[in-house]
Amino acid sequence: SEAITQYTIVGSGCYLAANVSGGTLTFDAYLNGVVNNLTVTLENADGCTVDHEFAIFQAADPEADFIVHNPTCAETDVTVEFTGAASPGAILTWDLAGATIVSSSAATATAPAGANLVVQWPTPGGKTISLDINDGSCEDRKVQNINVNKLPFADAGPDQAICDGGCVQLQGFGNGSQYQWSPAIGLSATNIPNPMACPTTTTTYQLLVMGADGCMVMDEVTVTVSGQLTANAGADQTLCEGESVQLAATGGVTYKWTPSTGLSNPNIANPIATPQTITTYTVEITNGTGCVGTDEMVVTVSPAPTVDAGTNPEICVGENTMLSATGAVAYTWSPAAGLS
Repeated sequence: SEAITQYTIVGSGCYLAANVSGGTLTFDAYLNGVVNNLTVTLENADGCTVDHEFAIFQAADPEADFIVHNPTCAETDVTVEFTGAASPGAILTWDLAGATIVSSSAATATAPAGANLVVQWPTPGGKTISLDINDGSCEDRKVQNINVNKLPFADAGPDQAICDGGCVQLQGFGNGSQYQWSPAIGLSATNIPNPMACPTTTTTYQLLVMGADGCMVMDEVTVTVSGQLTANAGADQTLCEGESVQLAATGGVTYKWTPSTGLSNPNIANPIATPQTITTYTVEITNGTGCVGTDEMVVTVSPAPTVDAGTNPEICVGENTMLSATGAVAYTWSPAAGLS
């Protein structure tokens, strides 16, 4: 190559100790830890020039540093962020004291792979974690002791069932310092363990319990809203004085008849009724979710007719006589022998 007689170096970085030897230009770049875009113009003895444009990443010495974001809780996602300095091609080696890596960032134009982690520690307690950096020529290391906090306990209580328009007290429990229920609809309060719940439709409530160290855990409970119970006491009945009839209520699991007068058992769906007079019976019916409904039916008692079979006639053998009964609208004689 031809000898270089003049040169210029223009760019975003600095250089030191430039040297020309024949057709070769050498210079020392200033290590400022950023990407430098340079333009070098070379000129020979004939006055011909040529331009060269290029970029140099002048990496600083690697620095191993990181932070573990709070809250640091067992069994939940925790962010570990690399805050040191390293070239994009550097290798980060983490020792996370038994934590599972949930996600790890990919390499970028300015940061190496694994610069940001999301991890989970399965157990609470003291942990010693470390970071080693190797960029191919330099290394650095950091060791840090942290404490992983135990999750609080949360129990939203058993699922509940109410009737349309009813309420129930939730049985939330926990060992945290703060409580938060959601959604707030239908609740008497959202920041206590056991609010009253009066939803108009079936609703699942979440209970969030937070400890003093910021660790949180959630549980949920469902309140099922049942429609109004349809009680049915059965059809009205008519019977003669001294007779009985079986009642037949439907619609629930428990039954209570009133009045109990003339009933074989007032606490079943189908008691035997033997009233002496016309009686209106009311039945209170309860279903499996505690909803209550009532219905009524009437048992009409007809008095027995006063029947007169007539006089006791006397006849001779071979003769006949007419029997004459009164007091009713239909008659049946017995025995039938000898009757027309």
